[in-house]
Amino acid sequence: MKKIILMILMINFFWLKLLANDCILYPNPCINQKINISFEKTQNKIEVYVYDVAGKLIENKRIFYSKILTINFNQKLAKGIYLVVIYDENDNKIFKKFIVK
Repeated sequence: MKKIILMILMINFFWLKLLANDCILYPNPCINQKINISFEKTQNKIEVYVYDVAGKLIENKRIFYSKILTINFNQKLAKGIYLVVIYDENDNKIFKKFIVK
């Protein structure tokens, strides 16, 4: 049983790493209250959520049939670290972080 659980965890980790390599967040650190997320291939449906370190939702976007998403933040971002959670059409999650100086 332990071997099966370990194997499942390893497979999930492998897929998470594969998904994380499928997109790039730039510029990092963030410049001019704007970030771009570039995907290796066109995505049918992507949902993106940006959180501050306290867990407060700062921004969310949904895109269809695109390779690049640009997020212009409506509010001035305070200096710090922010977490980006990206869901693809199969509800796989990609976690990225960026810095505001």
